[in-house]
Amino acid sequence: MALYALQPVESVYELGCGAGPNLRLLQTVAPDLRIGGSDPVDGYRTFASQALDIPIDGDELPDVPHTGWDVVVTCYVLAYLPSSVVVETLQRLHQSEARALVLMEPMTTATAPGTVCHPYRLFLKETGWAVTWGWPVLPSPDGLDTCLIAERA
Repeated sequence: MALYALQPVESVYELGCGAGPNLRLLQTVAPDLRIGGSDPVDGYRTFASQALDIPIDGDELPDVPHTGWDVVVTCYVLAYLPSSVVVETLQRLHQSEARALVLMEPMTTATAPGTVCHPYRLFLKETGWAVTWGWPVLPSPDGLDTCLIAERA
């Protein structure tokens, strides 16, 4: 739904893609979409790269890609980071060429161990992004309760 709301989209990059389930879904439903991702865990990165037949970057946040991507996605990744790293990541993304962000993060109740709900709307505004869409995720697995789309303000 988020990518449909942002059309046209030619490329999507997922920060913290893990073993690549979201990228695999995108590859299946939109085979012409150029996809990429990053994950700092060697095993996840290797599996995703082999399964998707694309390179997966090993960057850790706040490092982000600076060129070549229309949309950057996070899915329950920022909740594991301290607020300062989340803000720095959003700032770096604003300095990149990405025109939009899709944040699927817990915003009211984080239930996974070691996670926190950040004030994403505030952080986005402070870093130059404008929330253009937001809707609930139902059911909300592990507190993943909201999807936000942010575009350049």
